[in-house]
Amino acid sequence: MRGGFVGCIFLLALGTMRALAADFAAQDRANCAMAVAGEIQAGDGAKFERIATSLGLLKAKPGDYIFNETDRAVCLDSPGGSWVEGRTIAEMVSDFGITTRVLDGGECLSACSLIFMAGRFRGEEFDGPSRFLHVLGRLGFHGPYLVPSDDRSYSASEMHAVSVTQNLVIADFIKFGSIGYAYSHGGSVSMSLVGEMLARGPEEMIYADTVERIARWNISLEGTKDHIRLDKTGLFQACENALNLPFDRPASTITPERYQFEPDVEIRKLRSSDGDIKVFARVQFSGDANRICDIELKRENDGILSTEVKGIHICTDNGNTGISTGECPEYSQYFPFYYALSPGTSTFLLSK
Repeated sequence: MRGGFVGCIFLLALGTMRALAADFAAQDRANCAMAVAGEIQAGDGAKFERIATSLGLLKAKPGDYIFNETDRAVCLDSPGGSWVEGRTIAEMVSDFGITTRVLDGGECLSACSLIFMAGRFRGEEFDGPSRFLHVLGRLGFHGPYLVPSDDRSYSASEMHAVSVTQNLVIADFIKFGSIGYAYSHGGSVSMSLVGEMLARGPEEMIYADTVERIARWNISLEGTKDHIRLDKTGLFQACENALNLPFDRPASTITPERYQFEPDVEIRKLRSSDGDIKVFARVQFSGDANRICDIELKRENDGILSTEVKGIHICTDNGNTGISTGECPEYSQYFPFYYALSPGTSTFLLSK
């Protein structure tokens, strides 16, 4: 078995009804090269490998530069199933740089979410997560657990062996989730998500359904509205989110009631190396001189951004953590518009 994974069958909760066995098929739907639907069962790793190879998704050796385009994704619609088989498929998805998607109306739960989080783009100049969740799809997580037979009792030595095996499974999951990317920080599964998964029992689930979870777990959203109107509060919230969420740190909801003094905003006009003049709002939260955030303004209006935006270009410098995301005007980081929203905002509210 790939990765030397422990040879015990673990399942993730599927509810009270048995789901249909997984179907693996070529897909001519936009942005999908292959569809995976149904319960993931024993032997599905080999089935996935055979079909993905026939579709050209496993055409290179692991470690080579691999150019599976993001529109040739594995599209997932599964309630979960065998952890072992899901783990095997996830490793192939990561090794060969395959994008994953959950489409409008689809769901990806339990073992399926492990495959989803392995979604990756591997190219000569970029290596990072490539996993897309439609705002009207469902992505749910919980950790692995052993399903014992209910027609027998177990000895103390057998229960000890189960405990050891369970720890090995969790250790393997953490190692897999810690696999880094060549050109970006962090592993494929953030530690906050690992903690949430392992805290869930077999009948529990945590969903990627808020701005904070999407951002901290490094998931891309599809099917969102095109833009929002960004006001002063959104300007401050974007800075709070950009200084925290990409680094798997919680962000606060910014409201006038939550700060004693309104953050300072300085309008700066900077000339880039190509001669263009760009306007930035420098936001500094009162009493925290070590945290600075520059947001590029598309239109200046009384010192704040007041325009409809699809995305936001931000530079941050956090003296408390020593983390910087670039220096404006030359180098900024792009964030989707929903970074200007409260962390607890439901992703369903972002739909078109």
